[in-house]
Amino acid sequence: MEFMEHLANAGKDQAPVTYTDVPVSYHPLNIDSIEGVDEETAPYVKPAKEALALAYVTLNQLNEARRALVNDESLTEGAKLLKLADFAGKHQETVSRKFDAVHQNLTAGINDLERQLNAPVAEAARISPFAPDIRNHVKALSFDKQHEWINEMIKKDDRQSLNAVLGAPAFLSGLTDEWQKIQAKRYHKAMNPGLTTRLDVMIKAREKIETVGAQFVHTDVEKSLGHKHGWREVQRLRAVKVTANDPFKF
Repeated sequence: MEFMEHLANAGKDQAPVTYTDVPVSYHPLNIDSIEGVDEETAPYVKPAKEALALAYVTLNQLNEARRALVNDESLTEGAKLLKLADFAGKHQETVSRKFDAVHQNLTAGINDLERQLNAPVAEAARISPFAPDIRNHVKALSFDKQHEWINEMIKKDDRQSLNAVLGAPAFLSGLTDEWQKIQAKRYHKAMNPGLTTRLDVMIKAREKIETVGAQFVHTDVEKSLGHKHGWREVQRLRAVKVTANDPFKF
């Protein structure tokens, strides 16, 4: 993609490509700005960057097409809108497929990383003969003391104790599911920072894809049509066209 090639050189020998009439939320450099994106993690979110670039370029193309149609005196205003709508519909389908594929792949990668992080902890909790006693001890503590205990175990790198509490159902240690999830994330970050950072980056990239994808489909493609009634007017004109063409059918 020419745009992505230009983007790769941004900051080296040229400035990033920007389109002033396309929302900045679509710019692919938004992926680079995610905390934790570096040379190690960037390849895992490159497809998300490419999806944003495709949407960014597409909206610019739709805006350019609309401006070009203004000067086409051979078409009525309604015909111009229908022509632009057909063009927009094809592009919207292409971009939507790209976003769906990227979202599915990110989700699969996220699920795999979560398994890599959580499975060893759960297995260690299952096989440790001391795990029940450790959980009972934590269950008897107050919330503040539980927090202190977690901090101390992480500091001491006491994986047996942490696995026992964080690798089993939360209620067995007197914890809530949400609080256990937060502490497990801290544990993973301390013990496996590389995988944890990659996971965080991929989750944030997926969130970006979800937000921008919805914005593209539900808002900005319609805006690019340049008509206050957008797709409703397109549907009306298409119905009028079908009715008008009925007498010509044999």
